[in-house]
Amino acid sequence: MSSKTNDVYGLAVSKIMLGNTYGYRGEGNVAIEHCQKSIEFCEKGQIRNALGIAWGGLGFGHYLRGELKTAVAQIEKVLKLQMETGRKSFLSIFYDWLSFIHIDSGKLPDAEMNCQKALELSSKNNGKYYEGFSRILCGRILVKSDISKGNEAEAHIRRGMEILNELKIRPFFTMGYLFLGELFVAVGQREKALKNLENAQNDFEKMGMDFWVARTLAVYSALYEREGDQFRARENLTKAIGIFRECGADGWVEKYEKELAAL
Repeated sequence: MSSKTNDVYGLAVSKIMLGNTYGYRGEGNVAIEHCQKSIEFCEKGQIRNALGIAWGGLGFGHYLRGELKTAVAQIEKVLKLQMETGRKSFLSIFYDWLSFIHIDSGKLPDAEMNCQKALELSSKNNGKYYEGFSRILCGRILVKSDISKGNEAEAHIRRGMEILNELKIRPFFTMGYLFLGELFVAVGQREKALKNLENAQNDFEKMGMDFWVARTLAVYSALYEREGDQFRARENLTKAIGIFRECGADGWVEKYEKELAAL
């Protein structure tokens, strides 16, 4: 309907929604395509209140492709745009995405700073959805910063999952399983790691979230490498790389090919 009536605002919003949907599924290239179109419509119609959200989706799409520096630059642009327009309702999720990217870049102080901002805003604005995701990220950061705080980190992740489960936000809830699995690998609790990774893989497969299936397989690989099982470590990482390649996630392919070569 929006295209038939030349409703620029409707076109911009519909493209944002499509971009976010594909982004949550892990399809970075498609998410980028829709968000770029949304930006074009926003600029054409001077729709500044939606422009920041479109740039945020674009940044997350680049994260999914493994282009982390580009993703950070675009999401930082979002924060500036949202501040300029006075629209602060979505700031929590953008701080969360920045935190998420900084975790995977190994920049834990920056990850923690952005995660705390997201938590503060979600509490102030009663944003339970954002709080749930922020708590999962807090758990990831905590255990990566200090392995001795595994129990506290687990409590953060489980609290975040509890909130997201109540809200029926299954994609992010399932990420909690993935990051619990990652945590239990780090602290050497094999059975708990396997249980959570199995839950994550099953749910991601049911939802068609192939990118996240690949991320789960990469954690399986880390578990088997830790145990000295080089065959299964290589097997799972090879499967993960194949899926990343199908998803167009070239940056993740490059990252994990280096890890595979080192096994």
